[in-house]
Amino acid sequence: MGTENLIPGIKKRQRAILLRLNQERDEIKRLKESHKIASQERKLMLQQQHHIAKMKLAAKEIAHKLYSKDLSPKVRTLTKSVARVYFNWESYIHINSKINLF
Repeated sequence: MGTENLIPGIKKRQRAILLRLNQERDEIKRLKESHKIASQERKLMLQQQHHIAKMKLAAKEIAHKLYSKDLSPKVRTLTKSVARVYFNWESYIHINSKINLF
């Protein structure tokens, strides 16, 4: 007789617990997805930095090869112009890499 009065309260608590459980599961799913996206973004940024580093190294090697040879004045002027553009670009990349996007 007394247990019949307890059943609605138990069902109410059970429902509240299940709702909280589902909310926490949803939150865990959102956090996992967010973590996955952040991980992919970091991986892409590392790949881009690696690519930029390779380009810088290649440009420096080319500049070194060009400057180490005896070149005509016209070619030397041209290589200086190319080097100036490269170093301006390198400065641009360095400045913009310090900007925090997040």
